[in-house]
Amino acid sequence: MKLGPITIGNTPAVDPEARMREAVATVEGQFSDANLYLRERLAELEFALEDQGWRQIGMGDENNREFSRRALRRICALSRLMFLKNPLINRAVSLTAIYVWGQGVDIEAKDEDVNTIVQDFLDDPANQVELTSHQARLLKEVDLEVLGNLFFVFFSDPKGSVKVRTITVDEIGEIICNPEDAKEPWFYKRAWLKQTFDYDTGARVGAQEEAYYPDWRYNPGVRPATIAGKAVMWDTPVYHVKVGALSDMKFGIPETYAALDWAMAYKSFLEDWSTIVKALSRFAWNLTTAGGNKGVAAAKAKLQTTLGAGANLGYDTNPPPVAGATFVGTEGTKLEPVRTSGSTVNVEDSRRLLLMVSSATGLPETFFGDATRGSMATAKTLDRPTELKFKDRQTLWHDIYIDILQYVVAKKMGNGDMMTMAEQAGQITVSFASVLEHDLTESINAIVSAATLAGNPEAGTLPVELLSKLLLQALGVDDVDEVLAEMDFSVQDAPTPPPVDPNAPPADPNAPPPPPSDPMRPVNVAGHARRLPQRSTAEAMMVEAVRELRQAMRGEAREAWNPDQPRDPNGEWAGGGGDQGVTTAADFKREQNRQARDSGQGGYGQTKGEKASEKASGEARFAQQRADRATGMSWSKAEFETNRAAWNTAVQAAKVAGVRSVDIPDYASKATGLSFDSLVAAKTLHG
Repeated sequence: MKLGPITIGNTPAVDPEARMREAVATVEGQFSDANLYLRERLAELEFALEDQGWRQIGMGDENNREFSRRALRRICALSRLMFLKNPLINRAVSLTAIYVWGQGVDIEAKDEDVNTIVQDFLDDPANQVELTSHQARLLKEVDLEVLGNLFFVFFSDPKGSVKVRTITVDEIGEIICNPEDAKEPWFYKRAWLKQTFDYDTGARVGAQEEAYYPDWRYNPGVRPATIAGKAVMWDTPVYHVKVGALSDMKFGIPETYAALDWAMAYKSFLEDWSTIVKALSRFAWNLTTAGGNKGVAAAKAKLQTTLGAGANLGYDTNPPPVAGATFVGTEGTKLEPVRTSGSTVNVEDSRRLLLMVSSATGLPETFFGDATRGSMATAKTLDRPTELKFKDRQTLWHDIYIDILQYVVAKKMGNGDMMTMAEQAGQITVSFASVLEHDLTESINAIVSAATLAGNPEAGTLPVELLSKLLLQALGVDDVDEVLAEMDFSVQDAPTPPPVDPNAPPADPNAPPPPPSDPMRPVNVAGHARRLPQRSTAEAMMVEAVRELRQAMRGEAREAWNPDQPRDPNGEWAGGGGDQGVTTAADFKREQNRQARDSGQGGYGQTKGEKASEKASGEARFAQQRADRATGMSWSKAEFETNRAAWNTAVQAAKVAGVRSVDIPDYASKATGLSFDSLVAAKTLHG
């Protein structure tokens, strides 16, 4: 039943339905205003520009897991600007890139055909511009830190050769994943301004383009040519690398994001502190004078310059006093410096802001220029977390290069499926130099100890090729692979044993075992020589080089600054390299006497006569060595080159004749009449 309007007196009654409609409209309006307000507030949080040096950016709509694309573009833009302008952000990013790539990388494949494909890809000038040159690698590391994303796109020619480029993160609007597996990307939606150049007008004309790029691992059985009317670029797949994000986020976040606010706060603090200091430095002296206003005016006239006042003579007739001048004033005049102590904040109070930047970037504060916080230990080494940070980034780039090179090899071989890529994975190696610069002597000694079991004859614990590679890397050789390729690692044929004489008398079972023919071969418990693998030419040369290097590090370094230091009867420096604390002739004599007392003999297990004889022999050998070196130092460069060529010819002849490596120097010396010590001294002089 519908009620009509009710009239009481002269005032018409309110229609109940009209009242209800009005109330509903009012409530709907309030909810609408509230929703609009909330949307505006979220928009302000997400898209507002800096207001007091801080930025607040909200999350997107995907269950609060992702930044919206517009917000991420603003973060990337701010990160890019801060890298270019802010010293702290630039320092953190640049140092990480230098530590990761500063010492280069070694990339090779075991299979010769695969290695050829890999090296051709790395040496391609088009790829060096984007990825494979030293500068390109540094810039890609900077991009990854500053933008949080790298989108590599692969272009292949009909021959299967691959060229790599990158798409900027701002052009990728969406990542489409498998609806049933969010970790499996299918397509990358790209929107960009395609520009063409007009040769007639010299102007660039741009047109908006959109396309879908497949993920490099996505290879469906059916390939649609378009998606929503946009072309699908099946021939140019994309390889996405993200950092700084959580595992359920599709896009990466700039690694500088956590440090941006604190870097700006640190900048603002220093700017405010500088303003205060500049204001306080405006007045240096406080002059108090008697006489009221007239006295102040007189003092002002005495102190002010005369340039521009009255007759301009071109010079100041009342210049300021020179340093160390004397102030003379009447009674009641007092001149004292303006005291600013306690008038400003301590600039060191900003350290807490710097520590926040340090924490966000994962680098110690000593990396940002504060040497007072470091020590000798921090100057020579890295703290463990920082070292692992750089190693972690090297591991990431190792995986990136392996993935890209797998695709390159599979594409070149005409089979781009994942099985072929997996088969090639084990053939490609990406090796980085050590993040830390270890002490060269310690590195060489560690390698020698591993290969020879602490100075004993080589124990076969390391293959000779690996041993050579480790030594070359420790010595800092630039192209290790090229040097290894020129070395001969072939194994020499074992010598033919002498024939057995059937008429020879039987051996005496009680006779002691004969000494081993090779003094470098150890004798086992039973007294028989332990059989070792036949030593190759390259291995023998490397062992000899290691032996000479150990002797040089142990003794030759001392001779460089103290050639008169005494040697023991065996020709070694007194003290066996300094590890026994014997450094002077008196120390050497005391050591001899101690050993003599312990053995009950004259010293070193010998009689006094034998000791004196051997000591004289050692001194004579040492004197001859010094004479040979003096001879080498007297050679001219031409004489040195001639003698070195003759020596090398003799060394090669000794190798052909099958002379043992340890005997080659003596063989060459007898053949040429030259001394090895003379050649070493001349090489030191002439290079």
